Amino acid sequence: MKAKIWSAVLAMGTLTAIATAAPPPASDPGRAAAEQALHNAYGNTAKIRIYEERNVNGVRVFTAAVDDRNGEANATVTGSGDLIDVGRAEPAAALPPAVAELVQQLFQSPPQMVNMISSRRYYALFNIGNRPYTVDMDTTGKILDIEWIGEEEAGPANAKPTKGKKNALNQAIRDARLNLAGNSAEQKSVERKTPAKERRAANPNEEQQVRERFAKAFNQDQLQSIEPDPDTPGYYFIRSRNRIGEGFVIMNAAGDVPQYRVGVARNELPQTVQSALATLFHADKFTSFQRGEDRIYRVNEMAGQQRVDMWIRSDGEVVTVNEPTMPTPQAVPAAGHNGPRK
Repeated sequence: MKAKIWSAVLAMGTLTAIATAAPPPASDPGRAAAEQALHNAYGNTAKIRIYEERNVNGVRVFTAAVDDRNGEANATVTGSGDLIDVGRAEPAAALPPAVAELVQQLFQSPPQMVNMISSRRYYALFNIGNRPYTVDMDTTGKILDIEWIGEEEAGPANAKPTKGKKNALNQAIRDARLNLAGNSAEQKSVERKTPAKERRAANPNEEQQVRERFAKAFNQDQLQSIEPDPDTPGYYFIRSRNRIGEGFVIMNAAGDVPQYRVGVARNELPQTVQSALATLFHADKFTSFQRGEDRIYRVNEMAGQQRVDMWIRSDGEVVTVNEPTMPTPQAVPAAGHNGPRK
């Protein structure tokens, strides 16, 4: 089975040119909350520089360059301290096996830059005419997509056939690049399609290892079913349930989780998400809510003057490819290196 990545700003790893933000006022609780949340996420030794602020749905959103031992990456956080996207610079040697295999066999030279980006998302599920849908939102309450739920999320008994699902990430990344990086180049979507392989007989211990990893990482959730992902060897699609509701996890035997969703109560959603739901929709239509996280690797390659960015799930699926606009002389890059620090 194959789940989708329906996130918006996995492009927080976009480290192209951004103008420097104006100096903040001496006393700014929103900015202080954002900085504290970033330090909580990255540790007190990381160097954090907020370089942009914008308003999304009436919510203050800060974008920061975060410098740790491995290099710089970007992160976004709200003025109330809720993280949206967390990027981390990674050495090429740390790429997951499926990503490393793809990059090494496709390109002649090693990547110029690697970012791992985790995006936090929230989902509200509802039914119209006996058809299941989900509203995908980020931490600000911004609607990223409204989707007809397919078999992956709803289960075979409840799912309705779809006529080709829309991958919301493509438009989301385009929006993020326009908003945050000034890129306007068209992008092309590429999807990895490997024939399904039955792995249970070939590696009977693999599934048990995944079960054990799941029990430790998601100790509040019970495993309902587990199936090999036919498109991504080594990964499994797990249906789960906790005291609130249903979810799913994609995981391999090493514990890598490209994506998950867990059931949450409405009052556990960020206040910004609750407010957006209350303002825009009929409250009685929603049947359940979920919190999730998606992980993407942004791999940057240079060939002469041509720069190519690939956005790849850790299970090896290429989500999108684009050729970003190079920084202008007047702009200030959000990152300058990606190698390990001594």
